[in-house]
This record gives sequence, structure tokens and C-alpha cells, in this order.
Amino acid sequence: MTIPVLTLLALLLATPSLAEPVSAPDATQRPHAMTIHGDTRIDPYYWMRDREDPEVIRYLEQENAYTEAVMAPTAPLEDTIFDEMVARLDPSAESVPYELDGYWYYSRYEPGKDYAIYARRQGSMENEEQILVDGNQRAAQHDFYQLMGFAVSDDHRYVAISEDTMGRRINEIRILDTQSGEFLPGVIGNASSSLAWSAVGKFLF
Repeated sequence: MTIPVLTLLALLLATPSLAEPVSAPDATQRPHAMTIHGDTRIDPYYWMRDREDPEVIRYLEQENAYTEAVMAPTAPLEDTIFDEMVARLDPSAESVPYELDGYWYYSRYEPGKDYAIYARRQGSMENEEQILVDGNQRAAQHDFYQLMGFAVSDDHRYVAISEDTMGRRINEIRILDTQSGEFLPGVIGNASSSLAWSAVGKFLF
């Protein structure tokens, strides 16, 4: 469904004012001193780093409930805007292929699926497709998934990927052997998403 600009503006103007609950949650302050290079700073919310702490989880649930209550009057408008945005998307979107040493690399989506499929074809785009990484399969076992980095070795045998499965930009790096179609057993954890292969294809930075 497509909404004309004037109609959308009218919806925005007609949206009821945000409802304010009695009180917003107030996080407990627990001063925590951190000294680095002789400089000390106090972080009163350091305790919230522990995502497994029941009290942290309870506080986040209170924040979510507060947000839902405040934004409740806008829910119909949010649904309308979301439907329009989805209607404008091509469910079979595909990136522009790029050629590298005789291989054509690209990513594509399939209708009804949320994650990109990374693939290549050798010689031309008319030849058989080789799927390298299917984001939908990689995401299946996780509540959150984002493929953050993708790098192909110069000999085109290996593909290194960095994956965030926590939503904290803390990645795990895996290396796919395109000849076997299997990932190598070694995994690099607690990593950045940035990847680069050495020219000889034996080292990953």
C-alpha cells in the first residue's frame, strides 16, 4: 500500500499525543571507579554491563514496558508506515555483480527470507551459481544475527566472514573453504568485523 505524502502528513497530525505513564524506570546508581593511566573516572551504571544479571534484565524489561506504554498511541501509524516501506521493497532484490579474476560475486534475497545469500559464478553470470554463505541458514540458530564482514582470498579458495550473534558488534571470524564447502575448524572470537587477506592467501588480518 502506498500513502500519498499529504495523507501521511494528515495521519501524523492526527496522531494522539504520547501517553506518559506515571513514572519512568530509574536505574540504580552504583559508583564504580576505573583507573587507567593514572586517571580515575566513576561510572554509576557499570553494573549494567552484565547482561546475565537478573536485575539488569528486569530493568531492561521495565524500560521496554515504559517505551511501549508511551508509544502506544502511535501503533496504528507505525503499522501503516511499516506496511508502506515493505511494499516498496523488492523481495527478490539482488546486488550489482562485480567481476574479480573471472569470478562474478553478488548477494541476493529470496522472498519471505530476511537475510542475504552471498554467491558467485565463474566465467559469466550465465553459469552455475555457487552459494558461498546463506545468511538465513547462519541465522537460524541465533536470536540475533548480522554478517559484518566478508573477504575473499586472492586465490578465491577461501572466504573469511565475521558474524555478530549478540548485537554488540563483538564478532566471531570463520573461514570457508570454497572447494569443500565447509568451514575450517578454527574460530577467532571477540574480534572486530574488519577483514583483509594477505596477497599469498595464507594470512588473514
